[in-house]
Amino acid sequence: MLDELRSIFPEKTPFVVLTATATKEIKFEIMKKLNMEQDRTDTIWMLPERPNLTYIVKKITKQMTDLQWIWNDIKVDEEKAKKTIVYCRNISSCAALYKYFFYELSKSADDVHSRRIAMFHRSTAEANKVHVMSEFPKLDNKVRVVFATIAFGMSVDIADVEQIIHWGAPRGLEQFTQESCRAGRDGRHALSVVYYSSFDISKGRCK
Repeated sequence: MLDELRSIFPEKTPFVVLTATATKEIKFEIMKKLNMEQDRTDTIWMLPERPNLTYIVKKITKQMTDLQWIWNDIKVDEEKAKKTIVYCRNISSCAALYKYFFYELSKSADDVHSRRIAMFHRSTAEANKVHVMSEFPKLDNKVRVVFATIAFGMSVDIADVEQIIHWGAPRGLEQFTQESCRAGRDGRHALSVVYYSSFDISKGRCK
């Protein structure tokens, strides 16, 4: 109903519409919904190319042990380990990875605030979500790796994330672009790694 909101303002009131990613078709759909006339609307856009990102694609070979290099980094560097988001295709995969890292890192402390890893999905306890959203953006935070689903997406703008890992191929290019580009926002070199299986990219599971 945003078009109705526009109608109550004076005709020359400027409006700005912002989006991170939009195809040509979506752009015209947005303009149509908001009753924005094409000949009276300026469009400013840029390619989503990120020269400071290195993209790597790997086929899963040894299941969770493929991510050994990440928990090695935590064991060695602890709070100085690279800040990483691991995106999973579903909640069960997210929970399995969290459990695996929890035991591999031998962290049996009950206090979630002392852990180097965290989990974020729609069913995560609200207190844990608040902890992740308040702690992870800090430059000197204890949490170094967050295992997440697409729920950890909107409003996530953390400048010093150095690695985005996709555990399972993303469901589409738009989702992949949005999630991978959450790395290296401070301009430093960053890494985007996709681990995929044949099942992930089977017909109908990826666009």
